[in-house]
Amino acid sequence: MQVDPDDSIDPSNENQIIKKTHKIKRWLWNMISSGLPADYDLEALRKIFLLNLMIFLGSFFLILLGAIEFILHDHLLALVNWSFLLFVMWLFIYLRKTKNYIFISLIGTTIAGVFYFFLIAYGGIGNTAYMWLFTYPLIAIFLLGARKGTVFSLILLVSACVVFTLGTRIAFFASYDPFLKIRFVSAYLTIYLLSFIT
Repeated sequence: MQVDPDDSIDPSNENQIIKKTHKIKRWLWNMISSGLPADYDLEALRKIFLLNLMIFLGSFFLILLGAIEFILHDHLLALVNWSFLLFVMWLFIYLRKTKNYIFISLIGTTIAGVFYFFLIAYGGIGNTAYMWLFTYPLIAIFLLGARKGTVFSLILLVSACVVFTLGTRIAFFASYDPFLKIRFVSAYLTIYLLSFIT
């Protein structure tokens, strides 16, 4: 006598798996939407989703890079990374409590710009910290809109050019190769334009 495989499935186990799956989905939605229901205003949900996604990704990399920098004895950069991490965590909590994504977008983009300016001015390990600046036009334009995002993106670009110009004259500023400066400005403007058009 052959046993039908379907007969061997325990319906109670299947129900438990379905319940757990739904619970995990609800928990993930709750985290990424800051507790808002799925039928909430679509534009608000999009911005909140983007903010939380940036917060989660940013937190992961801030923890990881801060630990690496600490191990490599770059304590200043590790401290700045972890300080920015605390700020990002505050953004997440404040967004969950208030749902004020407009304020969070503005303050988050502003402080991220200051953080990125520090990164390019300081240089980091092997003068590679400037790479993070390429994400800024995406953050600024997607969160603040085309006009404000353009202003914020160009302010950071001008700040980077100040660092490039004064890098050999000011002790704190990192010094960059001239060819890197040209490529950085070209790549940054390309990413800005693509973000703007999108």
